Amino acid sequence: MEWIYRYFKIWSIFIPITSVVIFPSIKGTLPSYILAFLSPLLLLTVLRQKDFFSYTTYLFKGAYIFAFLVLISQLGNLIFPININLYTVLNDASDSDSIFFRSSLLTQSLYLIPCFLLYTYSKFFYRPEWDKWIYNSTIVFAVIGLLKWLIFIVTDGSTDGDFLTNRTYGQGGVNNLYQNLYILGQHLTRVQSLTGEPSNFALIMVPLFFFMLSFKHKNKLAVLLVFISIFLSASATAFLGLFIGAVYYAIAQRANYQITVSKLFLAAFFVGGFCLFYYWNQDWINEYLDFILFAKMQSGSADERLGFMGNNLDVWSTTDLWHQLFGIGFGVVRSTDLFSTFLVDIGVIGLIAATIFWFYDYKVFPRERLDIYQNMIILSSFFMAMASVPEFSFMSIWLLLGMFRNRTIRQTKGGDIY
Repeated sequence: MEWIYRYFKIWSIFIPITSVVIFPSIKGTLPSYILAFLSPLLLLTVLRQKDFFSYTTYLFKGAYIFAFLVLISQLGNLIFPININLYTVLNDASDSDSIFFRSSLLTQSLYLIPCFLLYTYSKFFYRPEWDKWIYNSTIVFAVIGLLKWLIFIVTDGSTDGDFLTNRTYGQGGVNNLYQNLYILGQHLTRVQSLTGEPSNFALIMVPLFFFMLSFKHKNKLAVLLVFISIFLSASATAFLGLFIGAVYYAIAQRANYQITVSKLFLAAFFVGGFCLFYYWNQDWINEYLDFILFAKMQSGSADERLGFMGNNLDVWSTTDLWHQLFGIGFGVVRSTDLFSTFLVDIGVIGLIAATIFWFYDYKVFPRERLDIYQNMIILSSFFMAMASVPEFSFMSIWLLLGMFRNRTIRQTKGGDIY
């Protein structure tokens, strides 16, 4: 079991990273993916035969369910042919004719495999000792983002010092290295660390931020650095996640919260401090908030996002019942949100299955403080992805969900799985 722990220590460093690949010509060669594909070989050498059998049996169960849903959707494509050109954004835009087992179904399924391998790894073998490595990798990831942000300012926008990012995005293989904004004439960039996109950074970091908050003994400076990095991403996705988590936390704590004089004094101190800070810096704060909340809504980008979602929903609503229930095939269509992407690709049945999987360890009646933070992570990650980030393959989400499954099983069994 010691080797399983050591392997994860190395793995944890790379789990948040999505913009650095080992082979630039192959988008899926993220270090975290490679380590995921190698993990069964490690387990084969260190586990007892019956334990490895349990592990592989679980993997095959997941594969069978996924294969069944894929085959059902492809059967629908044979019985009820569809016009693939009705969809605005296809994962493989070069193929505008075929509808049966499109190439993107295979490529997108390959992205799913390492994610499920990490989920299963953490489900079976997670131990609380892993937390410090996840904690530390989160801090390092945030610091990298802040350093890039500072270098961009110091060099007046000529570079952010990122010599690691080498993954290409989109059909044309062009990277959007900087996400710029101007506040009071100051040329700034949005924090994205090693993700390639501020909204991707938000989906990865907000759940990890809530994970850090769950620690009883945490470094407040480290927590503040992570929060600042999220704030400087200037991502509406990040603020959506923070808002959902904060609202849930306030609701969950209301029964146990007692008002005291010291708490009132502390609240007054923070409110007063915020008011003073806003008074002295209201110009750039207003402009910053205007960029996040209003400028995006008035931009062509916002119209494009809504257009993609609207197109998916319109075509889905007018298609046959089979495709509405089971979709046209995993990984065929892509939007700017996971909800309409899943609705078209895997249908209502697949969307329900994905939601159940995501919320499987949600604690309806949280009994411990960790239950509250666990629910915050599940809620925030789900709604951020469904609303504005069409990514299912971020390893950090699968890691956390696997940890929650492990924790629930240990609570039920009263001990470790192995």
